[in-house]
Amino acid sequence: LTLCYQPYDFTDTDRALALADRVAGRISHIHLQAPRSKARGGGYDWLEEAALDYRRLIPHLLRRHPDATLTIEFVKDCLQPAAEFDLERVLENAARDGRFVESVRAGLESRA
Repeated sequence: LTLCYQPYDFTDTDRALALADRVAGRISHIHLQAPRSKARGGGYDWLEEAALDYRRLIPHLLRRHPDATLTIEFVKDCLQPAAEFDLERVLENAARDGRFVESVRAGLESRA
């Protein structure tokens, strides 16, 4: 049995790390997203600006689960009124998040 990891609390990096440690050795896939609180207008931020510190979390997860796959699940501006939906903006934001994740992974590999 393997698990898809996703934090329950996207505002507390230490809790997300503790959850990862509780299921260590079982994670095969990781969901990445940066939900913004309702107080901040809802929606999603870029991963690099998330309340959750992905610069700490991604390396922590991948050190213990180097073969895990990652998916950027939701991105900034993916929730828009249908009449105003701008797919190019969503794809650009997904690409930006992808570059951020790759830079974090590259930093992990350079320390190996």
